[in-house]
Amino acid sequence: LEEEEIAVQHVLSSIRTRQNSLAPVSSLPSEVLAIVFKFAYEHASSRENLSLLGWIEATYVCRRWRQVALDHLSLWGHISLHASPAWIEVMLARSQSSPIFI
Repeated sequence: LEEEEIAVQHVLSSIRTRQNSLAPVSSLPSEVLAIVFKFAYEHASSRENLSLLGWIEATYVCRRWRQVALDHLSLWGHISLHASPAWIEVMLARSQSSPIFI
């Protein structure tokens, strides 16, 4: 029964992935999507009482958005001092050799 449940979850995940790929926003090139993420960060950093890390919520939308964010290292180089030390470490690791902005 457990194996069948895992199989059903896998099929449902595949269906959600396919459904997401049919959305109009999915036709945006990765570079454009990364610019949108960067704009979201810049917009958040220009407003008070808004988390500077709020753009990262976009990485939870779907697999593609997460992969786009992970692939664009410059997104991770914008470090907020409001982040926890653990999160800052993650961002530094993900930014790799990109310039760092604090």
